Amino acid sequence: AGLPLDHVVNDNRWRAAGGKRCESKLDWDAERYPDPAEWAAWLEENGLTTTLDFNRCIARFSDGWKPEFNLPEGIEVDFADSAPDLTNPGFRQWFWEIFYTKSLDPELGFPGDGLWIDEFDEQGAMPLDTILANGRSSAEMRNYWFFLVAEALVGQGWNRSNIKQRPYVWVRGMTAGAQRYATLWSGDIYPNNEDFAAQIRAMQLAGISGFPFWGHDAGGFFDWEAEAGPDHQLYMRWSLAFGSVAPIWKPHGMGASRWPLDRSDMEQRAADIFGRLRYELMPYLYSAAHEAAETGMPIARPLLLEYPELDEAWERDLQYLWGPDILVAPNPSFEKSIRVWLPPGDWYRFGRQERLSGGAEIWGPSAPWMLPMFVRAGAIIPRREYAQSTFFIDKQKLILDLYVGANGSARLVEDDDVTEAYRRGERRITRLNYDDSSGVLTVAAAEGTFEGAPEARDVTVNVYGLGEPGDGPREFRFDDVPVDQALTVEIR
Repeated sequence: AGLPLDHVVNDNRWRAAGGKRCESKLDWDAERYPDPAEWAAWLEENGLTTTLDFNRCIARFSDGWKPEFNLPEGIEVDFADSAPDLTNPGFRQWFWEIFYTKSLDPELGFPGDGLWIDEFDEQGAMPLDTILANGRSSAEMRNYWFFLVAEALVGQGWNRSNIKQRPYVWVRGMTAGAQRYATLWSGDIYPNNEDFAAQIRAMQLAGISGFPFWGHDAGGFFDWEAEAGPDHQLYMRWSLAFGSVAPIWKPHGMGASRWPLDRSDMEQRAADIFGRLRYELMPYLYSAAHEAAETGMPIARPLLLEYPELDEAWERDLQYLWGPDILVAPNPSFEKSIRVWLPPGDWYRFGRQERLSGGAEIWGPSAPWMLPMFVRAGAIIPRREYAQSTFFIDKQKLILDLYVGANGSARLVEDDDVTEAYRRGERRITRLNYDDSSGVLTVAAAEGTFEGAPEARDVTVNVYGLGEPGDGPREFRFDDVPVDQALTVEIR
């Protein structure tokens, strides 16, 4: 029972000196968090990670700040007395060290799994002829600005420190090349259908621009004119449905609470549906994330990547492939059903027996609590049993959803989920193959291992396409299968 949760975004209220957006400083508030180490222990016990955020306007209040870190005097940008020149190596060193000394140093035992860096994009308003600390003009450096943010915090900071867990840094603004260190989110968007549609496109554009781990405030951040966040329909269709099939699921923003238990029964039910969907699909999603890290192939893939010769694939920019085999069509409208284009080949409705012919449009029911999802024939979708945190997922239990009707293959990638040991080869790859003519599914012997990896697993294979549209999948169960041995399943 209960809704899934992996990450606590503190926003600015963790910070000392009152916690206000631009009147606090980067340190733990002694009243709200008298013992940050105790808070860190509670987070770990409950399968949670947390963010440390930094609004640029607090720089001047934070320990060790020097006025000479600022841009040259007379530059008209917001909070000009807290506007660091990122070409200044002294600032970049300070920027990392204050995060490290205040919380990230492992010897402290304090929280800090990700860094949220806000409002540096506003400094782009400086005149192009401004000469910066490195002797170059703003015009020369403006497309390098965010690379310097990411490099300071990760390349020159986190990666050279004694921190074992892998970094996650997201910034409001980003530069090509900085994906080796950090990613971005799309800023303060509005809770309306226009911005909803724009985010579906932005996610795909970020992916093919080298940023597969792009994020956004699902549901929209805030409507300043109406003084409101998303209504109940947008909350279900966007914060929950589309949010659950974006690389980073972050239903963050102002206005009414985004936490489902503070909303209606229907919204809570939708949160349960999409929470279970995402968490059960975590091995499929995580394998796609590994592929993105290795090759740059996005997690959310525009149809034009796979079908570049088809005009329809270029035109359908509100649909995308979620990983290699699942087609998703979020609904940024008030219509209760939408037209969905299925690419050539056979497809299934997600989790259903019904087989559909591709190369044509179909109706996709899309009430607020529904999300049109389709799976290509031949797909092998790895899943897990539902858990309320990825830290609590039982890796000994593997579920494979097989959609017959074509040959197919897949790759399951597993590691310890936390450290950078996977970069040293400490991970496990299991190759899956299905031959449709013989009806044989092969789970190959696992390659490699990692700390805490199970030596055997219970495998359940659910087969779609052998029964009537209303039937459930045909199930095959295999308990305690050694991972170093291949498993062959004859689908009959």
